[in-house]
Amino acid sequence: MDIVTAFMNADLDDSEVILLRPPPIVKKIMKMDDDELWVVRKAVYGLRAAPKAWEKTRDAKLDNAILKAGKGDALGDLKLLPWDISAGLWKIVQADNHNKILGVLAMYVDDGLLAGEREIMKRVASLIKGIWDTKLQAILVNEKIGLKAGQTIRIADVNVPVVQEATFLGIQIRRLQDGALFLTQEAWVGAELKSRGWHTLHGSKSLPTLHEGQMEMQIKDTQHAKQLHEAQSQVGALLWLSLRTRPDLAACVGATASLMSHNPEEALRVTKGIWRHVKYTQYWGIRYAVGSCDEVTTCSDASWAPGGSKSRTGITVHWGGHLIAWRSQRQTLTAFSPAEAELDALGSALQMGCKTQSIIQSIAGKHFEHKLRGNNVASILQLTDPGYHTEDQRTRHYALRCAYVRDHLEASKTKLEHCSGKELPADGLTKALACTALRKARELLGMYEAKKSNANS
Repeated sequence: MDIVTAFMNADLDDSEVILLRPPPIVKKIMKMDDDELWVVRKAVYGLRAAPKAWEKTRDAKLDNAILKAGKGDALGDLKLLPWDISAGLWKIVQADNHNKILGVLAMYVDDGLLAGEREIMKRVASLIKGIWDTKLQAILVNEKIGLKAGQTIRIADVNVPVVQEATFLGIQIRRLQDGALFLTQEAWVGAELKSRGWHTLHGSKSLPTLHEGQMEMQIKDTQHAKQLHEAQSQVGALLWLSLRTRPDLAACVGATASLMSHNPEEALRVTKGIWRHVKYTQYWGIRYAVGSCDEVTTCSDASWAPGGSKSRTGITVHWGGHLIAWRSQRQTLTAFSPAEAELDALGSALQMGCKTQSIIQSIAGKHFEHKLRGNNVASILQLTDPGYHTEDQRTRHYALRCAYVRDHLEASKTKLEHCSGKELPADGLTKALACTALRKARELLGMYEAKKSNANS
């Protein structure tokens, strides 16, 4: 769903006076003085305070809203409870029983995503449309609850189509024939390639070669600022892709981001190589199959000092075998050995995994076992051998990390396990892999290649 002209509905805080210069066309028509200013009474587009004001207005209307049961409603009175997991997130529960979650509403500025049974969708969407002018764009097909492609569902006097694929924040959410969900950005990728004039670009099976930390600093000549701006634009677009549906690109894009201020010319060469690979793999995304989810598994890996300096950490978090979070980042300290690099990675992975586990448990309403996996025997022994003392570490920094991980493994009841590097999903987030290894990494990450979509969104 999409709330029309959302910012225009925001109420401004009366405690702060905001002045604006009138638009030039208005000044000309009304023959105003050049120094005339207007006091802003209502939010307008372009106003810095508008996004925050809209968020406050939206939350004030939706927080703890009661949906009274109407004729034929089987679930009784409903309530929208704000979730402390994140801003713009509500759980839908019965007004007299908050223990069972019946649905979830997520809002990002003026775009909304609603998950739940048919009655939940109809009642919550009707509530929002009754408050603001709202476009109800589509309902994703789900034959288990009687939603078949081609149908229309009447909600608040609007016929909403049931489709095989819907789009939210540029991510296409597609229902596959086996009932699984497939997340892709193939349409966004196509638009980005076309805007750059690269829609006819020849694709590449492999990611470009990148020597992280080994490039000389570029001389700041007349082209430097222009190239830096262009590199920032290209890397920003690729980050948007790698952080949402393409974890296989994360290491290469992250390394390029670290390079661009040092040598923007080389960064531009690499980004074009990444776009060529994206062109070749445009229809890849992440697949989420239907099945049981009874544990959270966090995997970590590290590439030790690929450029002779800081190592790169790769982290994946799976819930019931499905990838739900990932990260590729340079470490803040220079590791003296692979064991130190892997220890740092395990610490970062434990933080991310425990946080994700907490979020999942809040959503599901039950406890899930958490496992932490790595492939470096030395670092795992440091964390599990009772005879090993943190004072044996080379530096105080790594001694603190070792002590932190050992304490939190025990406190969070997380099981630490060894996993072969060939079966470790996080390996693909530590470096740019060759073609065959990259395809194997995609399989471990739960990625999937779909045919070009003809579905309506």
